[in-house]
Amino acid sequence: MTSPSSTRAVTKAVPGDTINLAKGRYVDVALRLTKGGTESRPITLAAVVPGEAIFSGCSKIELAAPYITLDGLYFLGGALEGEKQGGSVLTLASHHGVIRQTAVVDFKPAASRQGYYWVFFAGEHNLLERCYFKGKNNLEPLIGNALENSRHNTVQSCAFVNLPYDEGNGARSSGSGAQASSTR
Repeated sequence: MTSPSSTRAVTKAVPGDTINLAKGRYVDVALRLTKGGTESRPITLAAVVPGEAIFSGCSKIELAAPYITLDGLYFLGGALEGEKQGGSVLTLASHHGVIRQTAVVDFKPAASRQGYYWVFFAGEHNLLERCYFKGKNNLEPLIGNALENSRHNTVQSCAFVNLPYDEGNGARSSGSGAQASSTR
């Protein structure tokens, strides 16, 4: 994160905590959330004002513990390149994670043949809802779902805009297994 207090808040979070991200730009953030919440007390990482906590550069976030919610984040104009290439911008690698009201816009590498997902499900019972995705043109589908131990994930009420088709990029498809109920 951009400040030591933000990093401390993430590492010291306990069930029921909400970590508020101030308006601003967060560049080259690689965040792996390993402390989870509970069903009744999730840990939430949220923009104070939705869409005004802007992640760019080589930023990526992984929910690696159960019952974590991301809310109102905006990934804009970055790319997973160099040593952070591959993988995904947002990864749900546990169970009962939620990503809501989050946008990923033009988060693509200079070379469209470089592949990575924007969202990847690697756990179960996760939810992606009311999110906005625009401008993905590189290899790999926008959303992927692991083949093992990754079931009952839901994509609900999301918008997918300006996803040009290129043979082999999978831009208009989701990986195996994710339920989709999207809006345009």
